[in-house]
Amino acid sequence: YAWHQEQNDMAHILSKHLGVMVKTFSKSKSGNLEKMLDDEIKSLKKSGQLMFDLGIKGSFSDIAVIADFTSNTVSMEVEVTPPLSSETKSKGRLSWLYKQLSKCNLKNPDDFEALADDIFIEVKQKHLRNNVKVSIHDWGDILNRLDKGRDIVEFKISYQKNLRKAFIQPKSFVNETEQMMLNYYAVVVQYLKSWTPPQPRFND
Repeated sequence: YAWHQEQNDMAHILSKHLGVMVKTFSKSKSGNLEKMLDDEIKSLKKSGQLMFDLGIKGSFSDIAVIADFTSNTVSMEVEVTPPLSSETKSKGRLSWLYKQLSKCNLKNPDDFEALADDIFIEVKQKHLRNNVKVSIHDWGDILNRLDKGRDIVEFKISYQKNLRKAFIQPKSFVNETEQMMLNYYAVVVQYLKSWTPPQPRFND
């Protein structure tokens, strides 16, 4: 019950700061709270994780929030679609994302540096099950770890912190997680965007 209350609190806090509607979405599709709790208890036993999404009106991506009880970490991540035109290959798509992350750094250099140790880039390639995930500090190593014959189709930009003892202290967990959300959005998410295909052109 406390986990669901925190979902709602985070949605309300973010909505207040952004001035737009923010909704929460659980992995369980049931509209019945007791059924949702039962589903999430089963998921927690199986995976050691609890998760939900923050859906922000007008945003390019939901924010996935994941609490991992095996590692005492909280992660928040967004999905970014790179240019998928045939002319733009993996190197170009990486450069496209790098420019966005550089913009985040330029907007708030001190705040970005404070978060950088906990920011990770995950790269999804076409028809591959396992994604490549690296720290933002290891950006230069991404291309070497990719399958050169597969196009990049999606990026995940995540902010992941080990809360250590705060993970098991309710008040500290709430404070840390809510501050994570605000920092992540203010420093990173608001300066990112997904590619959208151009409007089809009319042919005579």
